[in-house]
Amino acid sequence: MIELRPGVSRPAAAQSADHQVAAFWESIFAQQGQTLRNPATAEAHRITAATFGLLIDGALAQGVLTEEQAAYLSGLAVEAVRAPDFLPPCP
Repeated sequence: MIELRPGVSRPAAAQSADHQVAAFWESIFAQQGQTLRNPATAEAHRITAATFGLLIDGALAQGVLTEEQAAYLSGLAVEAVRAPDFLPPCP
């Protein structure tokens, strides 16, 4: 299960990557006229990304994914969950 608000401290280089991931997700939402800076949109995004983690767990349990594949995809899902945390709030 992927936490909705992982509280892991990260080094500066990783934080730069976190900001890039956040900008990536924000650009996808902006194309739809939305923003992850909106708290309600950010929460819906977190829930959706965390739920994707459940799908990964299920695929691993069914043998559809290897441990390595599941770990990689879970990492992407965690990055997605955390993305709103690296954007400034709405003005």
